[in-house]
Amino acid sequence: MRRLRFGFKLFIAGIATALVVISAKILPQTPPAPIEPIITQPTQPATTQPTTTQPAPDTGYLVLVNRDHAVSAEDFQDFLVRAWPTVPVSAIYDVYLHKTALQAIAEMFDSARTAGISGLFVSSGFRGYDHQRELYENPANQGFALPPGHSEHHTGLAADILIAGIGMHEMADTQEGRWLAENSHRYGLILRYPRGAEALTGIGFEPWHFRYVGREAAYYMFKNNLVLEEYIELLMR
Repeated sequence: MRRLRFGFKLFIAGIATALVVISAKILPQTPPAPIEPIITQPTQPATTQPTTTQPAPDTGYLVLVNRDHAVSAEDFQDFLVRAWPTVPVSAIYDVYLHKTALQAIAEMFDSARTAGISGLFVSSGFRGYDHQRELYENPANQGFALPPGHSEHHTGLAADILIAGIGMHEMADTQEGRWLAENSHRYGLILRYPRGAEALTGIGFEPWHFRYVGREAAYYMFKNNLVLEEYIELLMR
């Protein structure tokens, strides 16, 4: 009788073990909760370049904002992070940027320091409607500032990058300004309003205004001397 009971217990235990093994193989596993990325100061500059000769597909960073295309600033606020202390910023404003743009700018600043370029800082990032309205209504900004709803700064993907001790309109002819113009595409950024493209962008030359579009798109635009309006048109063909 004891042997019979013992054998029955082993039989039950074997069934239980089998059920555990089967359930582990069949039942779906609960995925781990996503982890919010932490933006830190990069320590290594980018060394690789995209090799594509075709326009990159829209990755979500190619939103076109200009006089003819408005955007809602509220649509981008969930992606904003404080720029300081990841990158140097102006002491006047509490600068916020789209977290992906901030990471790219931090990487670019790190490479600039390695190349002997110093004094770079972000003077402006995300702007709400009220701030944009103040700039637009200031006569000193005529030809540069756009009306509320039509500024790239509403996305957090645009940043005004200045050089300490150098005026914003003079930076294009400096070593630092030239380095930014020639290397920003390596980090997914474009000089959004280049000289000679005023008829296309609707904005005068701004050597300080950089826009994150993604590395492949930036590379293509730089190599083919295109502004964002031309690139978007090319994608829509």
